Amino acid sequence: MAPSTYLHSVMLFVALVCSSVLAQSRVPYNKTFRFVNQGEFEGLNVEYWASYRYIETNENMVLNWPFGLLFYNTTPNAHVLGIGANLPNDQSETLWVWDANRNDPVRENSTLTFGCDGNLVLADVDGRIVWQTNTANKGVTGISMQPNGNLVLHDKDGRFIWQSFDYPSDTLLKGQSLGLSNGGKKLVSRTSNRDSHDGPYSMLVDRNGFIMYRNNSGALSEHAGWEAMGLSIVTFDSVHEDQHTTTYFLSFGLRTNIAASRHLLQTQPVSVSRRVVLKKIDYNYDYSFLRLESDGNLRGYTFYVEYGYSVWAKDYAYFGDTCPPNGSSRCVIST
Repeated sequence: MAPSTYLHSVMLFVALVCSSVLAQSRVPYNKTFRFVNQGEFEGLNVEYWASYRYIETNENMVLNWPFGLLFYNTTPNAHVLGIGANLPNDQSETLWVWDANRNDPVRENSTLTFGCDGNLVLADVDGRIVWQTNTANKGVTGISMQPNGNLVLHDKDGRFIWQSFDYPSDTLLKGQSLGLSNGGKKLVSRTSNRDSHDGPYSMLVDRNGFIMYRNNSGALSEHAGWEAMGLSIVTFDSVHEDQHTTTYFLSFGLRTNIAASRHLLQTQPVSVSRRVVLKKIDYNYDYSFLRLESDGNLRGYTFYVEYGYSVWAKDYAYFGDTCPPNGSSRCVIST
């Protein structure tokens, strides 16, 4: 069957199926897609020496410069569905900021399907479901890549039903958070540049603060981080102080006990916030992120564009710019 005829048949089948789903909870058939992981690779300068393919959908729904949804591989016939940051054929390096199936790569001719039921499904070439958003029949009506690199499935009112920001791999993008209430979500390093599988280093919000851990044959040991008792959430952000300066910072959401009033002895929890400046850089940025690297360091990256030239610069490193203070491996955030 010719490719165009096959594609037409697939879309006709999707349209017929979608017509049987309740209107208020369906994805319009022209917004659905089925992408087969095959064809030529793209890219000139790619992190981890990877090859990649952009996911092609109607109206480029999963591409919002510089972020795009792609299949990439560092080993032939072992592909990871991820979010890359760059434009096709741009001279700056394409970096990877999110992975869906890093521990279970798929093969050539695997498929990514967004159906009328609102579920995004990655299946290997043999049909085995490798990864999915589990959003079938939950009111999803569309998919989009947000300007900050957050891939979202939304309802008819624009509310996020699912978002990649809730399922980080090793990276925090600008505005992304980790918290005690997000089901144990954490940053986990890669094993190496060439191996996408979970590595030995992790970073999460727990009762001790925002702490890095190292896995030594199944036993976790504290590696570094910020000590902050009562911590509930951490958010990475960056701001322009003026046209020539940018500041990286972490916002620490803390809960502390203070006197309810001068006349009462009891105490009550009150939410407070501490902003921890990681580093000031002496130029403006367009995009930035923090990543827990395979060597156990936490690094900050900035996408810098000037006079038609763009580059991802490594502007911050926990070991080198922040800690260890006074011989300690942890910074202390007072509550």
